[in-house]
Amino acid sequence: MIRSAASLIIASPIPTELLKNNKGSNYRILMVKRNANSSFINAHVYPGGIIDKADSEWPHFKSEQSLLMQKICAIRETFEESGLLLADKCPRDIHHWRSRVHQDASQFQVMCDELDLTPSVEKLLPFANWITPVKEKKRYNTNFFLTILDQFKTEKEHEDYFNHVMADGTETLSFDWFKPEEVVFALFDVTHSGFQGTA
Repeated sequence: MIRSAASLIIASPIPTELLKNNKGSNYRILMVKRNANSSFINAHVYPGGIIDKADSEWPHFKSEQSLLMQKICAIRETFEESGLLLADKCPRDIHHWRSRVHQDASQFQVMCDELDLTPSVEKLLPFANWITPVKEKKRYNTNFFLTILDQFKTEKEHEDYFNHVMADGTETLSFDWFKPEEVVFALFDVTHSGFQGTA
């Protein structure tokens, strides 16, 4: 059985004031480290997970919007695993919602309704579609999306925005912002174990 999943590649530009002394890439990629009981043991991966039935029940959006269910899943899972919420507004005091959404995916829509939030599905660009090889016991059909966060002028603004980002302590043990070239090595163990995909 192949399970449908979605994952999000998040690029965060370096603050403007740091660019003049920066060498190499001017952005970083968010990756989370899975726990020892996950399908990708102790590996650094992009935030994401299995699509839930609740991800398809969003009357806020036009039903014909391309890959809506997958985009909702990617945003929801990113919030669960890192605390980073991609929405039109980002309230600070929403930490307690993470555990509720983790226990019940439908609570993500409840949260958005109560706080008058709209997931930023329009900012997610389709990047790739990967399918686990036949030889693997657990197989996934995963849609990867790419999003680029707003650039901050100062390092303090950047840190203030991301100070609520943290691993959930269950699915994810830690998170890191990688340079693009570092992502290649972080993902090696995952891709080496076997995926096939199309960009």
